[in-house]
Amino acid sequence: MEQSAPSGNSNPLPTAELNLVLDNHSFVPYYHQIVDHVRLMVKQNKLKEGQIFCSEGEIARALSISKMPVRQAFQKLRSEGLLVIARGK
Repeated sequence: MEQSAPSGNSNPLPTAELNLVLDNHSFVPYYHQIVDHVRLMVKQNKLKEGQIFCSEGEIARALSISKMPVRQAFQKLRSEGLLVIARGK
């Protein structure tokens, strides 16, 4: 599955460029930390509209967590219109 921002640029965003670090000591759930980070990237123009985003599995592996919090984050971002899910080609 391929994740992308709404439309436009199709350059992939490597997982390493997310600069996403989860705070294991925080009471904020992982999925919420991911959502907040992606929102910030959009606000700072570091994630462009239409840019291909990392897959759930790539993010989960990079953060050494299960796919479930990543899936929850993607669902939340999709409901906010910040992420469009499309099948990989």
